[in-house]
Order: sequence, then structure tokens, then C-alpha cells
Amino acid sequence: MGKKKDLQLMPTRVFIVTGSSRGIGLATTLALLEAADTVVVGVSRGAAAAAVASHGRYEHVTGSVTDEATQRAAVAAAAAREGTAGRIGGVVFNAGVVQPIARLDGVDVGRLRALLDVNVVSAVGLAQKAAAHAGATARFVFVSSGAAVAPYRGWGAYCASKAALNMVVRVLALELPHVVSVAVRPGVVDTDMQAALRLAENRDAMGQDNLDYFTALHADAKLLSPDLPAKAIARLVLNAPKELSGEFINWNDPRLESL
Repeated sequence: MGKKKDLQLMPTRVFIVTGSSRGIGLATTLALLEAADTVVVGVSRGAAAAAVASHGRYEHVTGSVTDEATQRAAVAAAAAREGTAGRIGGVVFNAGVVQPIARLDGVDVGRLRALLDVNVVSAVGLAQKAAAHAGATARFVFVSSGAAVAPYRGWGAYCASKAALNMVVRVLALELPHVVSVAVRPGVVDTDMQAALRLAENRDAMGQDNLDYFTALHADAKLLSPDLPAKAIARLVLNAPKELSGEFINWNDPRLESL
């Protein structure tokens, strides 16, 4: 009875995870819920994943992360959780898209704009709203990509969006000194996004060599399980120190082992 009472009195840390219904987002949500004092508000276009739908410390917001009403709903749900004093412990900005796969000299500009809205603009919008409720030790963790610093044929839209996201993190570190903002390179992960890259229809834009490379990674079981970067992301949003703010770090950076 005493132990149960102690748990009830324990302050709650609440986190928002976008793209929480699959892949890295779902794995990060599960990793965060392993702690006894955490609550996760997940955001995705579809319903909550079965693995978390009935969890007592999970709340789901259905809607597009690009919709400001969805962003406000997620922040309001997090701030309203009992035991948080209206403060958000952190946000994992995971939602992202890779399409259109196309050469920049032929990409549909409307689709390019839509990608940037998901991968960059929505992250800034949610960060604005969450910052108003950020606790004294709040952390913003942005899921970036190696494509932020390495060009790939056919990925111009995606590469540009992740490079922009990394700069957003660097500027947030200056403008919001009370929040630790970090970008993470998750590695090459076995997700739906990787499956989309391997489609034969991408050959002309990506080149046969790149298509073969990513196809071989999958065939040879060399893609990372989402659980691996997710554990690193969870460590960061729970415990990242101030000195990491503004950095772009690998999921397996040795500095994360002590968090």
C-alpha cells in the first residue's frame, strides 16, 4: 500500500512524441514508458498503435502534425496531465516523410513544399507551442538523418529538409537556453521509409547504384532495429545535459551511454 501511495505522489514527466504509431516513434514511445514516472502524448495521422493504445500512461492525438490545431491539442493534453504542474518534460520531433524521391531539376514544387511542411515547418510550430509550457529541464530531440550532411541523388528535398532541421536545432539552442535542443542521426533503420526507398520506381531518380545499396542492406539484414536508436532518443529526451544543446549526434555516440 505504501509503495502504491508513493507512486501516486511521484511527480510525472510528460513527453510528446510525433509519428508515434510506428517505426522509431513507436519504439521511442515504448522506451519512454518503461520508466515509472513518464506519460507520453503521441501524435500521428492514424490511430494509436496496439502496443500502446490501452496503456494507462499513454494518450493519443490523431491528426496531421502540420495542422496547428493538432499541435495545440498535443501540447494541451501534455500540460493538462496530473502531476506535471502544467510543464512538459520534452518533445521528440520524429514525424517525417521522404517523398518525393525526385531530381531537383524535375521535382514537383508542390510536393517539395509539402515535405518541408512536415519535416521542418511543423517542427518549428510545435516547438513554439511546447516552449511556452517547457519545464526547467525540458528537452527537445529532433530525429534528423545522415542525409542532412551527405547528398544523395533523388533525395534533394529530404536532404535539404534535414539540413534545415539541424540548423533549427542550433538556433533553438541559442534562442531557448532553458531548453536542451538536440538533433539525432538515427542510422539506417528498418522502417517503412526505408521500404519506400527500395521501390524500383525510384531507380531513375536515385540511380541504380544507390537503389542496389539500400536493397542490399535490407537483404543482408544490416538495417538497424528501430529499438536501437529509440533507446538513445529516449535517453536524450529524459536526461540530455546542457552541453549537448545545439549538437547533431549519432544514435550510438559514446556520450549517451552514461545518460
